[in-house]
Amino acid sequence: MAMAMAFMVKNHHTDIMLKIKQLVFTLSITLALFSCNVSKHVELTPRAQADAYYSKGEYTNALLAYQQIDTLSRDSIVWHNIASAALHTKDFATATNAAQHIKIDTELKNGFNQFADSIQNYQSQAFVIENNISFFQSIYPKNIFDILSVYYSQRSDNKLIGVYNQASTQVRSQCFEKYFSFVKNEKNEKELTQICQNALSDNANQITALKYLGVQTYNAAEADYKKAMDEYNRNKNNTTYAYLRRDLKRISAVYVKSRDYLDKVHALQPDDVPTIKYLININNRLDQPAKAKALQRLLK
Repeated sequence: MAMAMAFMVKNHHTDIMLKIKQLVFTLSITLALFSCNVSKHVELTPRAQADAYYSKGEYTNALLAYQQIDTLSRDSIVWHNIASAALHTKDFATATNAAQHIKIDTELKNGFNQFADSIQNYQSQAFVIENNISFFQSIYPKNIFDILSVYYSQRSDNKLIGVYNQASTQVRSQCFEKYFSFVKNEKNEKELTQICQNALSDNANQITALKYLGVQTYNAAEADYKKAMDEYNRNKNNTTYAYLRRDLKRISAVYVKSRDYLDKVHALQPDDVPTIKYLININNRLDQPAKAKALQRLLK
């Protein structure tokens, strides 16, 4: 009986020791695994984490991770991937800044060109092009000022004034009416005349320029005509009459010049009533009543 009790106690002690050993072993494995995981986490550097995100196409996370890398520690690959990830996430300001640290490859160039072509879709980021003109001039295959001119014109933005003269002939012609509406109250008559003459060099049928030059020339002729008539009427004699005829001959040439401009407007816009009225007055001044009457019939 005593032997049996001793055997049972011994077996119980053995079970406890076995369980303790198993517990110790389990704790050891757990600690080892935890240590291993911590070690692996420490070994995954910000660069490695960023590269992992980038390779999986997780561009938002990649961009955030790359931006954690100190600027002085960024190599050309990091700058490239920042630019690429930023383009994918439509952060064009960050993309442009990053791209200026490296030589642009085809992938990035295409991304920036698509942005420029689609600027209407990214209106809040137009400032990126405005503030980086030289960069976009170096990679954009077309005239970057054409893009900005059309953009400003469509949005009725007076920033058009600053880029208009650097746009192409075709785009200047397209945007002239809006451009002229911005400068007509800022420039003097001489400057506006030159602007309109330049516009006609771009496009001979630029109606806004033709109208301005026609009306301004007409007004100048009218002012001279009235002055000459007033002077003659104050002192009518053979001498003043001779002066009047001389002045009217000179003034007639100005009326003819005005008519040339306005005839073109009338051909382009036959129903424009103000233009018809100017032409009626001009032809009467030039003593061509038949032409004036023909135009008068258009108003009925």
